[in-house]
Amino acid sequence: MTPTLFTALNFSVIASSTTAAVPLKRSSDVVITSSPNLHCLETEAVLAASKKLLGASVAMIGDVARSTHHLGGYETAIELKGLTIREIVAAPLSEEDRAKGVTRRYLAHVSYKSHRIWDEPMRSWTEWRETSYGFFPSQVIVEEIAGNFSARANRIADFVPGIETGLALPS
Repeated sequence: MTPTLFTALNFSVIASSTTAAVPLKRSSDVVITSSPNLHCLETEAVLAASKKLLGASVAMIGDVARSTHHLGGYETAIELKGLTIREIVAAPLSEEDRAKGVTRRYLAHVSYKSHRIWDEPMRSWTEWRETSYGFFPSQVIVEEIAGNFSARANRIADFVPGIETGLALPS
């Protein structure tokens, strides 16, 4: 099967508001590696659910997503450059899933070009690292239940949008 190319979710600047909604901006390609029956409307629904979930955990400054990661009693400011959904894969369902009302499931793979963290003792940002920040989710699971798409991701609740004021960042 030849993968079908669709346009991607590429985060852009958030207008000033109290919600962390991330607007959908079409600027790069997402590879869809599922059945040829995956329609554009399904892709849009998966991207919208993924965008909503991730947007509640990051604040956008240009093409950089800013977040504060809470782990135990520690918090770390983090920036992710070029946050995007790069691939959507249709995932199989079990009989147990169907019994719970799940009619479709997709895995939306999350990627970014690089990341850096705030080094509190040095009072500066680290260099941009072209590796993943192991705690940030690498995929979003999107399921359709009763005609509605919902998204979840491991560890996403540990991230809050923006840089919290308790950290001493340069002005």
